[in-house]
Amino acid sequence: MNLISPGKFLDVGEFYLKQGAKLKRQING
Repeated sequence: MNLISPGKFLDVGEFYLKQGAKLKRQING
């Protein structure tokens, strides 16, 4: 069974990339 569709997975990946970019900005100040 494939509970997570590829589209949903990509959306989640994009979300994490955006969150990571925000964190990097905060750390680098």
